[in-house]
Amino acid sequence: MDSMYTVNDLKSYSDILEEGKEYIIYNDDVMTLRYYSNYILVKEPISQEVFQHARLLYLGQQHRHDVPFEAYLVQDKAMTPDLREWFMSRDFTISKNLVMKINSKDYLELINTNLKIEEVTEDDVEAFNDFACDDELARLFGEDYRIQKREFYKKIITLPESTLLKGTLNGDIAGYCIMNDCGTHFEIDELYANPEYRNIRVASTLQTYIMKHADGKDVILAADDDDTPKVMYEKQGYTLESTFYEVIDNDKN
Repeated sequence: MDSMYTVNDLKSYSDILEEGKEYIIYNDDVMTLRYYSNYILVKEPISQEVFQHARLLYLGQQHRHDVPFEAYLVQDKAMTPDLREWFMSRDFTISKNLVMKINSKDYLELINTNLKIEEVTEDDVEAFNDFACDDELARLFGEDYRIQKREFYKKIITLPESTLLKGTLNGDIAGYCIMNDCGTHFEIDELYANPEYRNIRVASTLQTYIMKHADGKDVILAADDDDTPKVMYEKQGYTLESTFYEVIDNDKN
């Protein structure tokens, strides 16, 4: 029987600060504001006392005041009633996320033949950053986030297991994503379609490129339970593999 993919199977681009049976603390001194950069991954049911210990370790290694406390809890089993009550008593933000899966052989190819899929390299990463680091999130989160995103994409193209892809039409970037070869499976991260080029199969063409590289392996991605893309993935044949919870305390006190 195949094992279930969880948030623990998603690619982390950060270093491990500490790892125990119940949790892993991830840290990235450069990309402090991006999700999946500085966080606690709770893998198993955990007591409030052990969680607090991990939280204090996490906070102790943060040197910037603007880094929120962030944790990801695998499945319902890690979100114990005691922890949920404690999170709610402190007014933490709790959101539900999904890990979705498809076997690459089962993906229905819907491509835009005019879209050119290319890997971003050192030669063109600055031009790519001029576009990608001025998206909706970058404008929302401010200049620090933009600067860090530029460094993040520069880091991505140096990782042997990660490939930064862009899709262009007439020289313009119509969309991009990160393809992670995780060994047993592939992952799609940061799938993005330029609003000026939506509804012309930009996202599906990028996915088709990845499915061909996956060559029969499973492909997974994370989706917000409340976001519209979840419906798109379901129509494409992805199925729900597991759930996880994101917990954020922007106050950090």
